[in-house]
Amino acid sequence: MQWEVNLRKKIGEILIEKGLLTEEQLKRGLEEAKKNKERLGTILINLGFITEDELYKTLAEQLKLPYDDLSQYIPPDKIPSGITIDLMRKYQIVFIKEDGGKYYFAFSDPLKVLALDELYLILGKPIEIIVSPKSKIEKALAKLEGASKILEEVTEDFKVLLIKETEQGEEILSLEKL
Repeated sequence: MQWEVNLRKKIGEILIEKGLLTEEQLKRGLEEAKKNKERLGTILINLGFITEDELYKTLAEQLKLPYDDLSQYIPPDKIPSGITIDLMRKYQIVFIKEDGGKYYFAFSDPLKVLALDELYLILGKPIEIIVSPKSKIEKALAKLEGASKILEEVTEDFKVLLIKETEQGEEILSLEKL
């Protein structure tokens, strides 16, 4: 994965350039972030200065990564082996698709190196990052978890029946008898 990161410009500067934030709002946000030991973006959202979408679009722009609000997210039919809902919740990521030998994941924090390392160790293939808002990832994970539970229930309900023809008629055999 190659990144052209524009870290010369800080997120606050980019938000100001885009007209989404004033210098005064940035100053207040920085003070609150320092005082509360929270990330600037979270503070700016909590103060109502910017929206979650504005923050994540700007972050994607800063990191030169694609952005997706996951509004059209449909859980994939298959999740790669080793990737669990718990793992995705742990890192606030969601599996999007596999394409061209690469795995695509939506990240709420694309700079989370531990997540990238663990995904690469599990999958052994390149990981492509898509920046998405944390709340949208949580909704996508809920959809994915719901689809997974439905599949489990259907699988449990589906039982293979073997029918043996005898002189007396048909006999249903259970797998336990075999």
